[in-house]
Amino acid sequence: MRPPEGAAPLGILITLPLVVATGVLQWPEALRLLPDQAGLSLVGTPAYEVHELPPGIAALTLAVWAVVSLAVYAVSLVRRDA
Repeated sequence: MRPPEGAAPLGILITLPLVVATGVLQWPEALRLLPDQAGLSLVGTPAYEVHELPPGIAALTLAVWAVVSLAVYAVSLVRRDA
């Protein structure tokens, strides 16, 4: 019996913020490129000073996340319909 198709993405979406919020991952250079931190930098309220990005870079980071998410969705939709 196979697990539901949405189990892996749901597991990642639930565990990643928990791991990041608890401080298990200590890579501020990489963490500031996550969409939540880029969004906070764009609004002007970064969570920590080490996560702060300039507004242009924050907007570009969010745009890249959106494009990658849409591309992955399109690929999975085409594969599922084929």
